[in-house]
Amino acid sequence: MTRQEHPVVELSSTDAKLLESRLVLFNDAAVPFTQREPFLRVQYGIRDPNGTLIAGVASTHYCWNMVYIDVLWVEEGHRRQGLGTKLIRFLEGKAKEAGSTLIHLDTFDFQGKAFYERLGYRVFGVLDECPPGHQRYFLKKSLNAA
Repeated sequence: MTRQEHPVVELSSTDAKLLESRLVLFNDAAVPFTQREPFLRVQYGIRDPNGTLIAGVASTHYCWNMVYIDVLWVEEGHRRQGLGTKLIRFLEGKAKEAGSTLIHLDTFDFQGKAFYERLGYRVFGVLDECPPGHQRYFLKKSLNAA
């Protein structure tokens, strides 16, 4: 049997969504999902008295009640006032209420590694030279013991 030539082509965003949906179906068949929506975006924020957003956290609750923190941001003038901690604790509480058992994230050496470690997160992986001269840390926290 001869091997057929299959050229690599650029995909459209519609094609990319199709790929993602096929992987989601595969994953659900391999390890059945424990939440209704495979990917649920959950965001919380804090506004100042004028209504300006000064801090926020965006997360994805995925497939098996796992939570990935996509973004945590506190406006520079409001840092070191406990807002980041307040947001993370709030997110963790909501995640536990929803049945989540694990929360994880990644951060760079010039961002918040020590902050997350103070909140009980532990490094489980490091990517060196990402970006060059720096490290990217992958951290997790069990919500069962939290």
